[in-house]
Amino acid sequence: MTEFETSPPLVSIVTPSYNQAQFIEETIQSVARQRYSNVEHIVVDGESDDGTLEILEAYDDEITWISEPDEGQSDAINKGFEMASGDIVGWLNSDDVYFDRGVLGRVVGYFDQFEADVVYGDMALLDADSNVLKLQVVPDFDYDRLLLKCFIEQPSLFFGGHVLEDERLDTDREYVMDYEFWLRLARDYEFRHVDDVLAGDRNHSERKILDQRDAMQAEAEELRAEYGGPTGAELARRRKIDVVRSGVPRAMTAATRTIECYWNTPDLAFDGALKSLPSMLRNISRPNRELL
Repeated sequence: MTEFETSPPLVSIVTPSYNQAQFIEETIQSVARQRYSNVEHIVVDGESDDGTLEILEAYDDEITWISEPDEGQSDAINKGFEMASGDIVGWLNSDDVYFDRGVLGRVVGYFDQFEADVVYGDMALLDADSNVLKLQVVPDFDYDRLLLKCFIEQPSLFFGGHVLEDERLDTDREYVMDYEFWLRLARDYEFRHVDDVLAGDRNHSERKILDQRDAMQAEAEELRAEYGGPTGAELARRRKIDVVRSGVPRAMTAATRTIECYWNTPDLAFDGALKSLPSMLRNISRPNRELL
């Protein structure tokens, strides 16, 4: 008997929120539109003052939410993890979305199929108007590769509920709290990559990782050193090797998947559309910061 054969598991989605009224409704809708029905969506808001609360109130019947002071994004996420009771838990930021209406059903199937504690997939990059700029294929899990770069896309990652019984984000991290979490969890838990676009990661100018890129990179460099990873010239050398061995084949896979997605577009869970096929293919090799 498989883990979820007797009853459909509860999937908890945790969304930290602060002044994202421009995007959060689409985030909520991308969860509410899932065909999988045994879902709880928990929004932890840090006392937004931009109209977010009015949006949350309008979805009272579909989400569980609180709005109160917090000590930053990691603290809000940890509060959500405390509130979550799901067998599977996702972390979806308030400017991101799930890609299509079948995502959560497929994720439940992946946990049933694979012996993994953490499952993560591929992602679509969206612009501020919810247009799909490109599809991105990420690597299969390898701890040494993770020490080179945080290749896991956070919105496309799901935890087995047992992982979060004792584990929480480090609230002292300003930018790379997710990266540190993956490195720490991977020492004790099994990660599994699935060849599936699970989430849409929104690319906009106010994102910390773009607007404060230098500070983020400095914190990531310190983190790699703390976990025994390469730095400086050795890091650059190993990254170049990885681009050839992994990056080029993944880009080719992304191109094939883009063509398939364009001609057989899934039932998107958000109010967006694919950019033109030539544009999406060109964007595969372009850094996200160049696509603003």
